[in-house]
Amino acid sequence: MFEIFQERMRKRMAQLVVMPCGWGEFLGTSLAFGGASIPDYDGKASFAPAGLDFTEDLKAAKWAVLDADPLHDLRFLAAVTATRRTTAPPLPGVRGFAEVLRDQLAELPGTGDLAAELAARDLELPFVAAMRQIRESPVVSQAIRQALEPAGQEKVRTTLARAIVAATCREVLLREHAVLPLHGDTRKRFVELVQHGLGGGQLGVWDDVADFGARVAKRLGGWALERWRVPFTDGSQPAMGDIVRYLTRGDDLRAAIAGVVEAADDDVVLVGHSLGGVASLDLMLIGSLPAVRTLVTVGSQGPLLFELDALPGLAVGADLPAGLPPWFNYYDRKDVLSYLAAPIFPGWAVDVEVDNEEGMPTAHSAYFDNNKFYDSLAGVIDGGTEP
Repeated sequence: MFEIFQERMRKRMAQLVVMPCGWGEFLGTSLAFGGASIPDYDGKASFAPAGLDFTEDLKAAKWAVLDADPLHDLRFLAAVTATRRTTAPPLPGVRGFAEVLRDQLAELPGTGDLAAELAARDLELPFVAAMRQIRESPVVSQAIRQALEPAGQEKVRTTLARAIVAATCREVLLREHAVLPLHGDTRKRFVELVQHGLGGGQLGVWDDVADFGARVAKRLGGWALERWRVPFTDGSQPAMGDIVRYLTRGDDLRAAIAGVVEAADDDVVLVGHSLGGVASLDLMLIGSLPAVRTLVTVGSQGPLLFELDALPGLAVGADLPAGLPPWFNYYDRKDVLSYLAAPIFPGWAVDVEVDNEEGMPTAHSAYFDNNKFYDSLAGVIDGGTEP
């Protein structure tokens, strides 16, 4: 995620020096007793849940369906076309659509832009595994066979491309127990590259396929939480554990961030995501860091912790210290882990709303695949005001 952040910012402001503060490996938490405190936990879960989105945002819900079942829309497409007559055999010497498409599937990712993008994100192995799943599915074969006219064939290509991208993300979950930060503009880019590799080029024809499934997904909350209780614990424990540890013993994390600031030049814009934003906010409140000219928090829980009188750096009712730098707080209404700062810190914080076009849990990290976020942040760094 840091590499994505660095690349996007340097494209906008080539003179920037972007310095990371990767604290998770040496300050993150783990289950010291193997999860013995968690009911029905056996530690055998193989992956965190993809998650279902229960908002009214249908666009995000469609991808939530694919997160849960990458082949869902191909199943739907095969089912709604199963009653149609099959296409006539191709003329002698003419290869039919199904044969051509299967060859194109076998040749992915090829050697072009798709292969380069996969290599840049270390996604070659998950992509190969996803392609194997897609090619071996009887549902895929049925959906391909039922495509009779050009519009139907384009719909199959688009649906296949989205299934392949969703299956790749799911493979990362299975292999690394982590949600792949692939959404927004970047996910759209991958779908387009896969679709191009399958001989297609028209986006947007898929939308009518998944509406039914997306609406069903919004009703499955109880089932999902019951089915995925153990893997849900696996996926959420590191973040929850890190927050609890920070609130109890946060000096070392604050010291790590301060060390990076002190190693930089005097003109520092400090950008912190989630708990990193909480710790960065605390640094501003607890000690003097004159090198920091602007504080930026992204998806931050700092305002809520302060309202609960649980923020280590400042008690409710206490005066703000003098000399605080301007603070820009980015939030997304669908990111339930982001909170408003301006009503809690009037006169200091400026809230900046962005729409990552995602539901939870991906909305919490999707800022870093949202070009509008980078455009806004470049304005903050360049002029100190959000454009």
